Amino acid sequence: MTSFSSLHDAVAEYVQDGITVAMEGFTHLIPFAAGHEIIRQCKRDLCLVRMTPDLLYDQLIGMGCARKLVFSWGGNPGVGMLHRLRDAVENGWPQPLELEEHSHAAMANAYANGLPPFPPSDRISRSFTRSERTARGMCSSKGLSGCRKRPRSRRPT
Repeated sequence: MTSFSSLHDAVAEYVQDGITVAMEGFTHLIPFAAGHEIIRQCKRDLCLVRMTPDLLYDQLIGMGCARKLVFSWGGNPGVGMLHRLRDAVENGWPQPLELEEHSHAAMANAYANGLPPFPPSDRISRSFTRSERTARGMCSSKGLSGCRKRPRSRRPT
């Protein structure tokens, strides 16, 4: 059943110290009000999850709300210079910040350790190197996501 509450009450009830929080939104949809309410309520030891940490997450880090940051890309100056993120990582201020990065660095680390950059699978085969017609149209090696290989027709032997 749907229920409505104020932002203050929702944060007080659902955002407890030490939990994992993901607040997504891009440009004008960044949930600043929710983030600022978390800061006002002095929530601590949060694991913050976001595709690209931005100014809001930088503020949460700077106010000591975060103990860990899980992200996929942290180098876009278009979302803020992330001075507090840098301070937390380099100087442990306002507190040390644990980082977990899931994208480019993960692929590079896998390669450096002798592993393929993505999981090997029978579903990804050399037939993806040429275009194949699928139910959704053409699928090339540059656009694997959202495509599936068309089953080959079997000839009687």
